[in-house]
Amino acid sequence: MPDQVPSASTNVNNPFAQLEAYDFSKSKIFKTSNRLIDDIKNSVLFLEQFSILNLPAVDYATQLSLQYQNRQINESFKLVLLNNQLDFAPTVSTEQLPNGTRTVFRGLIVQDTVHGIAISDIPIYHCRILFKSLENEILCSKHQFFHFSDDSLSPSDHSDLVTDYAKISNGELTDCEDDLKPSIVQSCPKLLDSTNYICRKCHKVLRIEIFEKELSNEEYKQFELNEIQFRYSKTVSADPSLNISNENDVNKIPSQSECLWTLFKVLRGPLSRDPEELEVKTLDVNHRILNIHLDMDIFEKCLFFHKSADGSYLTPPLFSEYGVFEKLVRESYIRKLLEVVYLGTICPNNPGLKRLNQFAQAYWFNDTGSKIFHFLKEFDSTAAIEWFGGLRYDVLERYNPALTTLVSANYFNNKLICGSYSLLCESDPQNTPKYFDALRDIGLLRQAPVVQEFVAKEASKNVFSFRDTMRNYQILGIDTSSADFPTLSDDEILKFYKYELILANSESSYDRLRNALSSIADYRKSEALQNYLCIEPIHNIDQAYKHFDTPQSIEDDVLITAFQFKKDDFPQAAALYDRALLTIAIQRKSLFLWSYITHNLDYLFKIIVASSSKTITGVEDAYKYLGCDPLATDFQVVTIFQERLIKDPGIDVILFFYSLVVIEKSRSSKLIGKFLQTGVVDASFLPLDSSPVGLNNIGNTCYLNSLLQYYFVIKPLRTAIQNFKDILPSSEEEFNSIEDYSKRRIGGRTVGYKETERSFQFVYQLRDLFDELIHSRRIAITPTKELAYLAFSPSTDEVQFHLPEVQKPRPSITESETGISDAPVPELSPVAMDWSSSIAYPEPSSSHHEESAALNSPDESSELIHSPTKRKLSPQPSTEDLNEIDTKVSVTNAEPPTTTLPKRATTAVALIGNDQLENALELGRQQDVTECIENVLFQLESASKPTSLDPDDQEQNDFVKELFYGRTKQILQPVDKETKENITDSSVRTKVERFVSLLVNIGDHPKDLYDALDTYFTEDLIDLDDGQVKRSLTITELPKFLQIQVQRVQFDRERGIPFKALDPLPFHEKLYMDRYLETDNEELILKRKEIFQWKNEISKLNKRKDEILVPSSHSMTPRNALIATKEFLEAQKELPGDIRATESTLITLQKEIDIINNELQTINSRLSELEEKCQHQFDQFKNTGYSIFAIFIHRGEASYGHYWVYIRDPTRNIYRKYNDETITEVPIAEVFNFSESNTATPYFLVFVREDLEDEVEPLKRELDSSPTTEDFRISVEELD
Repeated sequence: MPDQVPSASTNVNNPFAQLEAYDFSKSKIFKTSNRLIDDIKNSVLFLEQFSILNLPAVDYATQLSLQYQNRQINESFKLVLLNNQLDFAPTVSTEQLPNGTRTVFRGLIVQDTVHGIAISDIPIYHCRILFKSLENEILCSKHQFFHFSDDSLSPSDHSDLVTDYAKISNGELTDCEDDLKPSIVQSCPKLLDSTNYICRKCHKVLRIEIFEKELSNEEYKQFELNEIQFRYSKTVSADPSLNISNENDVNKIPSQSECLWTLFKVLRGPLSRDPEELEVKTLDVNHRILNIHLDMDIFEKCLFFHKSADGSYLTPPLFSEYGVFEKLVRESYIRKLLEVVYLGTICPNNPGLKRLNQFAQAYWFNDTGSKIFHFLKEFDSTAAIEWFGGLRYDVLERYNPALTTLVSANYFNNKLICGSYSLLCESDPQNTPKYFDALRDIGLLRQAPVVQEFVAKEASKNVFSFRDTMRNYQILGIDTSSADFPTLSDDEILKFYKYELILANSESSYDRLRNALSSIADYRKSEALQNYLCIEPIHNIDQAYKHFDTPQSIEDDVLITAFQFKKDDFPQAAALYDRALLTIAIQRKSLFLWSYITHNLDYLFKIIVASSSKTITGVEDAYKYLGCDPLATDFQVVTIFQERLIKDPGIDVILFFYSLVVIEKSRSSKLIGKFLQTGVVDASFLPLDSSPVGLNNIGNTCYLNSLLQYYFVIKPLRTAIQNFKDILPSSEEEFNSIEDYSKRRIGGRTVGYKETERSFQFVYQLRDLFDELIHSRRIAITPTKELAYLAFSPSTDEVQFHLPEVQKPRPSITESETGISDAPVPELSPVAMDWSSSIAYPEPSSSHHEESAALNSPDESSELIHSPTKRKLSPQPSTEDLNEIDTKVSVTNAEPPTTTLPKRATTAVALIGNDQLENALELGRQQDVTECIENVLFQLESASKPTSLDPDDQEQNDFVKELFYGRTKQILQPVDKETKENITDSSVRTKVERFVSLLVNIGDHPKDLYDALDTYFTEDLIDLDDGQVKRSLTITELPKFLQIQVQRVQFDRERGIPFKALDPLPFHEKLYMDRYLETDNEELILKRKEIFQWKNEISKLNKRKDEILVPSSHSMTPRNALIATKEFLEAQKELPGDIRATESTLITLQKEIDIINNELQTINSRLSELEEKCQHQFDQFKNTGYSIFAIFIHRGEASYGHYWVYIRDPTRNIYRKYNDETITEVPIAEVFNFSESNTATPYFLVFVREDLEDEVEPLKRELDSSPTTEDFRISVEELD
């Protein structure tokens, strides 16, 4: 707090040195002392809206005037200062500083009149005004105060004037005893508003602080008459010795002012106590007067008194005990005392009371600001006091908006007003037109030649009138009454202009709009607006298409053909057609049309260049406008261009295209040049190591390819597989003798020798594939069919393997090459697993027929499935290869050998016939994708040694569980059937389960991913045999990689077939899981409870809505039935016959219809309100964040389709599309395409924990310095 913190003056000998740091030209707010002091009392009128202390007067002048026009006199406020100077509670205090003097004024902001308001409801605010004056300060005839924020104050001024109340309120205290902290925190005032101003002439620093009142309304209720009467009666009844004949005698019962006087004396004691005085006066807890006058709780609760051990007396606080916080606590007491004195002076006496109000006799408050104005010593202090105190001018005169805008008072002479105008225009040039209008208004009001001449002189300098300009803005449909209006950008103005052009229905309207924009361009001196007018396209996009007689859906190339035909047929209208084409190119953001314009419409392109080159003066500006680093590669430049073109709606399309042209010319880039011509990145211009390697589809393996690429980019998983050198025991007996294998369970079951053997081979195959993805020089490689077979076929299916005698050795992956040590994979933290969760490894195979793989035909040419020593380009081996294989592999359908494999950590030949492969690929076509994931993960775990075993179920913990597994906790809490509240003494059932992915159901029609997860984790009520329970599900442990399966396959019960739901499921790049975690955070628990209640209410409202809107067995809703009945009876009135309806019947029917309509409206309104609440209920909880990194996509129907995956590269923040052998970088708009018409829908989402993004490494290429002969040959074959 500045009152107790020593000054940090930069130069005591030269007090002006620190002021050199203040740049007054950067301050945008100038005010006179009159405006500032007046703003103090009016600040409380706007506290809930904005801070007038920190705004230029032009921003609130009109509103301030309206406040006084619309308010009653008792609703306005005044600034009052105690006229008595009390040594123990001074209104004004001065303290010498090393670099000047600090003067503090303590005042109250109170309502003008409080008649009829209960004492506990009287509004009171505290005002603390601090002045820091330099030694030998220059006498200032009229201060020129300029605004500075807290952060822009010099260190010395900040130290002397600014207190960090927030830090104290938060209890961040180090220099005090623990038992004193609560009272220090309580002493800290609640700051409502504050500001700083510095006089440019004399360098006086002014700080204003506004606080809440010290004692709350609840605490002041003890001074209400009924509370005093109650305490009095209670005391009299408890003490018969008082012998009072009439306890209701008004002269016996203390008045409000007397009770306040007692509190005043209590407060005065600690404030006036001599620090050297050793004796501390205590208060008797049973003192009769104290117990009648005050609620004794106030002493400990608010005044920091300490009760003795026996509870018989109270000891007041000693301020000296608080050390550096002594003045903070003392100031709190002073504020309490000022409140009490003020309330005491305005308290009426009890009716019939003979005793006088002691406050009214001793103290009074001044509301003229005289102490402050006299302190400022301005030449007009007397007039200022009369003006501020309302002694000479009517309130509406004082708050004339023109005078307030020019921070002037009514008594200011014309020269002073013109001087204020000049200072305001200097500090806030943006609002010069408003100041000009205010000055013109004052000239007209006063009929003052001096002011009018000054106005004319300003107009000759091309100073625009704000009102005239506003009319032009209004022509463009811009709301000029908005406080944010002056900050409108050129782009925003153009948006309004273009919108009005769409509404314009005649050429005259268009001309009027164009003239208005031209005037605004001149007013703003806007080069951008003027350039736009020079090359303005056709004002109406519909009209642009009409010029070509084409629909808006026409393709770019067809549009150009239409454009050429029109120009040939009507050459006289060529310029109109050129502008129309430019209009469409801008509207579409079409690179194809842009390329055509730049190459074929020379004159138009020159105008664009001339206009654009004023903004883009060179390649540096082009990079800056594009938002691109000059060191970026050609491809990075294009990527940034694509993303901003799509994501940034505010860009100037012409400037944006032109920037890319400038960059292309400076680089002579073939890639950018080709992109400018076609709008597509030509991969042939990219270096080989700048893109990952694709995987060829060998038949129904598109989703397996996506899965393999996904696992490859996870660095710890890839590293573990690359470093896998374990060797399977040579016999089943040896296998069973190893405790790690014999005791472990995976997926809740034991894993045998043969199953482990195939898992080893699967990992070997995966290891070799990963090596090739890193080292291959090819665009795409082909996975072995052994790998596909092992991935698709159930892990329980036994496979015989044979290891060739001659095997090409696998190159070792050294630490220097990959950054991965050859040492065994380090042990990972164990993660428990239970297989009753959302994904379980299968015992035998099963087929759920959910989303299926693409209908690619399997390769029928392969006779045998083999693992050759060299990877072949084609699935069909050459004759030479087959001869080599014949020496190694058994003939199809022959009996498999019974020998076991030698101990070698390498791939072996799988003895699988072609029919087995066909069956596996067919199984892959029919499989649920998650089944393949289960099979792959199971085999990864089966081949891995456990890092530990779960003591409860011997489940294996390993790196797979470390990466992908979490835990959920389900609680079944019995509830009361009526109230739905928890039954506290009941038995709560708890179940903890592992999960590898979370399942969200599109059939629930979620609005977004959070909504889907909310449904998954929602609390719901279930009826069990022993009563109703509330089921809740939370996450107790999150994985590193969070996998979310999107259940899109639904079942059509009418047709008896599955179908794919195409509902979009929007999600963002960030996902916060705080709301779903097991927690003891009371706020989060309360919000979950609110969600539970809201969703129950939503369910009930929807049920009622269905009752109203769902047709009955007669195919009519109740509402429609009533409407039809009423229409029928009304029609019968016009026809002859016996059926007649009275008017009252029709009225009754209409009332019933209205009741239903009103109920529906109420339901819909409440549903919208509840859904909005639910959507934002957890916005503040963002501690547990995940980033999206893989989105698996399916396009097709439930029984067929095609798969690919988008993977985010965090190092470049780009997305790649892995579509079998083709890998391309794609714009973010393609990845996050949630349109209703998009049939390529996400079905599996993967998020990585925010702090682990560096464990995702999509681009891992290590190429040899030169290609081998085989590599070259394959490349040629691929080109063929």
